[in-house]
Amino acid sequence: MSRAFRVGIFVVATLAIFAGGAFLIGSREFLFQSTYRLNADFPNVAGLQGGAEVRVGGIHKGTIRRIDLPHRPDQKVRVEMDMDKDTLGVVKKDSVASIESEGLVGDSYMEVSFGSDGAAQVKDGDTIAGQPPLKIGDLIKKTDQILDSAKGAVDNVGQTAANLSQVTAKIDQGKGTMGALINDKSVYQHIHNCPAISRTESIDWRS
Repeated sequence: MSRAFRVGIFVVATLAIFAGGAFLIGSREFLFQSTYRLNADFPNVAGLQGGAEVRVGGIHKGTIRRIDLPHRPDQKVRVEMDMDKDTLGVVKKDSVASIESEGLVGDSYMEVSFGSDGAAQVKDGDTIAGQPPLKIGDLIKKTDQILDSAKGAVDNVGQTAANLSQVTAKIDQGKGTMGALINDKSVYQHIHNCPAISRTESIDWRS
């Protein structure tokens, strides 16, 4: 096998690899498909990056084109998306864009919800509503609050059980009226021999 032939094989293989990579990247970025532009505004994008997936019904149907900071503090962050035109049948004016993540620490992506049947169809360059992402820090704080409340309830149950144990111990030791009635037979005899109680017992309730 000549040297020129080996070089030719290497060049062809290299071009094939580059072509395959370009095709994969183009498919991911929807470079070879008809697309339209869709925008959504957010107060915070929670780490969403350009080039991230846009999903419709859980299916990869778009790509984040760019993310722009607002010009003024009273404005929101704008996210621009390139969407496959196949989604025009389900993405409507009342669709909502929300920032989701793969698990708690996975990559962020955009999820666009289906619109309603009666809503108008979106056009190239339209802006839909954006739902603020759930912050992990807020979720952790809420979890801590729930755990604190649960701990307080458990502490109250424990305190109640301890109080009942103290009362039971005093009764067993003959302390208090209940303790005397249970442990001191003379108290029972005194009550049993009381004239008022004896008269009550002598009443014939059948009359």
